[in-house]
Amino acid sequence: MRRRGVGIAGIKNKNVASEKFKAKGEELAEDQLAQMSKQLAAFQTNLEEFAAKHKGLSGGSGLLPE
Repeated sequence: MRRRGVGIAGIKNKNVASEKFKAKGEELAEDQLAQMSKQLAAFQTNLEEFAAKHKGLSGGSGLLPE
């Protein structure tokens, strides 16, 4: 039976793998932040358009704040 991941080489390999996972995790976090920022900007634009379009909709019914 062959032992794997022991000794200095095993420690180095684990460190390299750990650094790769860390870098990939940071890359994914940056991508998610960029996507969330895009979605938030689109939501804000659509909300502003909706508010402008339905400005006089409340009509005193109490459903929408004036």
